[in-house]
Amino acid sequence: MASRNKFKTPRIIAIIAGIIIFIILMIAFFSFGQVVKGFGNIFLFLPDKLGIIQITKRAEIAEVYMYDSPTFLNFEKPGLYTVYTVDYDLLIINDELTNHKLDPWLKVTEVASGQPVEIGYVERGMRIYDTPLVQGRPIHTFYIENPGAYEIGHLSKKVSIYFMPDYLTGNEDLIAFSYLSQLAILLVIGGIFYRRKAKERAARIREIKELKNIQKPEGERFWDGYQQDPHDKKRRNYWRK
Repeated sequence: MASRNKFKTPRIIAIIAGIIIFIILMIAFFSFGQVVKGFGNIFLFLPDKLGIIQITKRAEIAEVYMYDSPTFLNFEKPGLYTVYTVDYDLLIINDELTNHKLDPWLKVTEVASGQPVEIGYVERGMRIYDTPLVQGRPIHTFYIENPGAYEIGHLSKKVSIYFMPDYLTGNEDLIAFSYLSQLAILLVIGGIFYRRKAKERAARIREIKELKNIQKPEGERFWDGYQQDPHDKKRRNYWRK
């Protein structure tokens, strides 16, 4: 009796599995933004391959280390660009400058002409369709008309900011339609799969009931379909269901 109630120590595999699950949960908690963006970009993979929506590729991202200013970047094609950061101080500074409508700390100047590029603020938080290739969220946006070398003026800080083409601004409605369409397709496929499994399960249940009925003794099968009279305390009267 004592051996049955004896405490059983967990197996080493269960301990290792628990540690792995705990580590995964901690990573997901502290990298929640990256997890959300990674999940959102799953639904942009197919539209990108079909040419409906273009997403940023890793080769198009330029990292600028802000320790020395200025920095020089070469923009290979015209278009809208955006700047990402994960640094808390830069995010706070950006929010304060935006709220007071002050000039941004970021300066972009074309080297050939010396003409400055107008810098705009991104007045929103992180969104599910932001790129998961870099941490943080967008803070600035600007338009490059002439490809070539540009001087990047910025604060001096031991952090990095990231420059990349912005393919998503202006396509929010198309992105939302793409998300909803894919979710609807997944729900339909899931409903069909669930209904098919439910039918198979119901068929198996019927087969089991029929098999049990066949295996019943002759005396028990005689009473199938009959029900006792609830007012008959001696349980002598029955009627057909």
